Amino acid sequence: MNRIFLDTNVLLDVLLHREPFLNNSAHVLNMGFKGEIDLYATPLSFTTCLFVARKSLGYTNTLEALKILERHIRITTMDAAQLHEALYATAPDFEDMLQYHAAVTAKCSHIITRNEQHFPTSGIAVMSPTAFMQAQLAE
Repeated sequence: MNRIFLDTNVLLDVLLHREPFLNNSAHVLNMGFKGEIDLYATPLSFTTCLFVARKSLGYTNTLEALKILERHIRITTMDAAQLHEALYATAPDFEDMLQYHAAVTAKCSHIITRNEQHFPTSGIAVMSPTAFMQAQLAE
């Protein structure tokens, strides 16, 4: 089964119903909810989602939504080795490098993000939710 790492922006698209991204991001999550793929994310993503979404949804509503997501998403570890790798990476986005190294550690096959240019192009397939859904339909 595919091990799919979800970048924070994909989770926020669903939580905040951000158009035009909601549909494909929600489909990816739904595949995980149905057990068709294994979903992964970091504690950092949950922290960022709470910080960002609480401004629109309120703290309690956001926390309840994150509890639902946590039931379906496997939480990866983040440790000193991943921090070190991210600090010394030459990529443009530190947070995305933390996410990348967490996905590598979790042996994910894909990273689903809308910031594809922020991730290395080797090791793990990096795709937008739209490209991932198109690839799934083609199989």
